Amino acid sequence: MNRVSPLNLINIGLGLLLWVVIIFAGCRVADAAPYMGDCKLAARTHTVSIDPVLGIEVVNALNTWNDAFIAEYGFPVFAVHYGEWQEADVLITAHGDTQTWVNTRCKSNYVQRGNNLAVVHIGPELNPRWLTHEIGHVLGFADYIFPTTDPRGFDGYDICQPASAPISIMSYCWQQNPVVLLPDDYALIRNYWPH
Repeated sequence: MNRVSPLNLINIGLGLLLWVVIIFAGCRVADAAPYMGDCKLAARTHTVSIDPVLGIEVVNALNTWNDAFIAEYGFPVFAVHYGEWQEADVLITAHGDTQTWVNTRCKSNYVQRGNNLAVVHIGPELNPRWLTHEIGHVLGFADYIFPTTDPRGFDGYDICQPASAPISIMSYCWQQNPVVLLPDDYALIRNYWPH
């Protein structure tokens, strides 16, 4: 039977610790740049109307952000709204789209209906990671993408440059499953509203 010596365990532990230090030392602290213009939500809890055909994944995605806002500010940023959809600050709907995306008052083509500041459109496949990412857009967080001259980029941007990408659910480089917020997401939240 092979046995691992205490010295080998220490070496393994130090190697893992070094890996974590390297990863986080290279992590760029998020600043004001990743916000979508002047699209932050007001410092209060915002109501969210959820399409009845959607499941608990939507509430879980909202709570992912809520937990971080409660830890930082003492109250949730979202609460489920049970009245009419147009009375809510945010609408999450599963009708009529081929992909998951968000439309907010930050976009020039946004037409506000009722109190809705943003509408999250859920495509035919509900992906909890992408839903949490899109809710980040509701908060006014932009995608972490990089300028490029490569024609394969997305609207003139590289989707991912892992060496310099922030560690964030808003980055296309970090495909986390299960859904968790990452170090730069907490930096965004910490700087979201004045303390």
